[in-house]
Amino acid sequence: MRTRMGTRAVNGLALTAVCLLIAVLLSMSPTPLDGAVEVRSVDDHGWVKSDQIVVAAEGADGAAVGSGSTDRALYGHIYALHLDYADGVTSTTDITLTQASPSLTVLTQTNTSTDAWFYPGVMQTDSAGISLILSDRLLVSDRIDISVGETTSSTTALTATIYWGE
Repeated sequence: MRTRMGTRAVNGLALTAVCLLIAVLLSMSPTPLDGAVEVRSVDDHGWVKSDQIVVAAEGADGAAVGSGSTDRALYGHIYALHLDYADGVTSTTDITLTQASPSLTVLTQTNTSTDAWFYPGVMQTDSAGISLILSDRLLVSDRIDISVGETTSSTTALTATIYWGE
């Protein structure tokens, strides 16, 4: 009887120690390294919403141009983009979203002014560089730049919102 009680006590203490260790490890937050990305907000899907890029355009209507970029580098996959054109922007508007470095085209749209959602992806390749039928989310690791051309002069011609995460 005494041996059985001793074994239960030892097992109970071991289980308690393991539970405490797990609780301590889960409560610890990693210390970010210099230059680490600051996560500002996370929505219900675990995506991080970047700052919006608001682009002003200057010039003659139909020929105005503008540009902007995220206020920080984005590290991870782009899940979705939303483009919100200002009222009165011409349907001749061209936009290009790119990663700063290394250069990577994220999205190109020509002759449009319609608000829309986009889900950019990239075609996978095999080890010989031959395209496969599979596609994957777009991986980025720098600031995202946007250029707008052939549009209407406006203090807010376009607002682009980028949803990204791991």
